[in-house]
Amino acid sequence: MLGGARSGKSAHAEGLLTDAAVTYVATARRYPDDPDWDARIALHVARRPSTWHTVEASAPADLPALLTATQYEDPPILVDDLSTWLVGVLDDAGAWEGDGTEAIGHHVDELVSSVAMCRAELLSQPPS
Repeated sequence: MLGGARSGKSAHAEGLLTDAAVTYVATARRYPDDPDWDARIALHVARRPSTWHTVEASAPADLPALLTATQYEDPPILVDDLSTWLVGVLDDAGAWEGDGTEAIGHHVDELVSSVAMCRAELLSQPPS
């Protein structure tokens, strides 16, 4: 699913899951000095069914670890979203200044491997 920021990708992906139980993986980082970002996060949280379990995976290793640990009987997983996860990887690696390619490659390889090992149904928003 492709689209720009605030294009409705999250709501569309959420609508694809009709299961009572879903693990919603939020990759956004919280910034204490950004009330507008907190408000956007709150809107996302408010529209999710109460039966969905939210996991915040804001560190680069959090998402691969969660996907690798899944079992076949686990509820579907919705990752929101890969763009935000990748921005965190780039931030942590200092990539905006031209460094960190080895660390970025390691985290991306780890994510690809964990997706291949994920045993639960997996939905994700690809980078827009």
